[in-house]
Amino acid sequence: MDDLNPINFDTGPQTIDDVAHQFSFDLRLFHRRIDNGDDWQKTIQGHLFLDHELTKTLEEGLAHPERISLDRMSFSSKLDFCSAMGLVEPKLEAMIRRINKLRNNISHDLQFLVLEQHAKEIRDLSPPFALNLLNIQINENKSSLLTNCLKVAIVTLDMNRQILSQQREQEKKRTQDLNAAIENARRVLEQIDPLRKSQVRDDSSEP
Repeated sequence: MDDLNPINFDTGPQTIDDVAHQFSFDLRLFHRRIDNGDDWQKTIQGHLFLDHELTKTLEEGLAHPERISLDRMSFSSKLDFCSAMGLVEPKLEAMIRRINKLRNNISHDLQFLVLEQHAKEIRDLSPPFALNLLNIQINENKSSLLTNCLKVAIVTLDMNRQILSQQREQEKKRTQDLNAAIENARRVLEQIDPLRKSQVRDDSSEP
């Protein structure tokens, strides 16, 4: 989904926080797709964003994500993988699985209707942080409960990914610092070695 590429905020040198604390999708596109259409359309769009987020989460959490064809994995497989690796907390996982179930019902039943009860079920599965964010959203806008649930699930999953990204960048920085220290030590030893050899020669030349 090329449209979900992150907005480029790069205006110069970036810190670890700058790199990590960016959404992995275009926020304008996000609001446009989730805010418009019928509930079934919003659910399908929200599901696409969640699928994108699961892929990005695995890319951050795996040591060598390039060795796996993530694009070929199903939504459920990605979520199972994230769960098995501890990359998504159980309550958030349950919330996402309920959205996935709703999306599947819509996709496989022409007569299926999205009801307020479905949105309430998603809300009731929200982890504490997501529920607090959801309550703020409900108080600040006039969007439907389902719209707010979808947005909160997507944003919460992306914030989870941002934490993984920050940890990955910190580990990369530690590795770079260690390599720099090793290289500096090597150079110091190279400078010391000729001096030591010279001292040995001077000592051996004394009567």
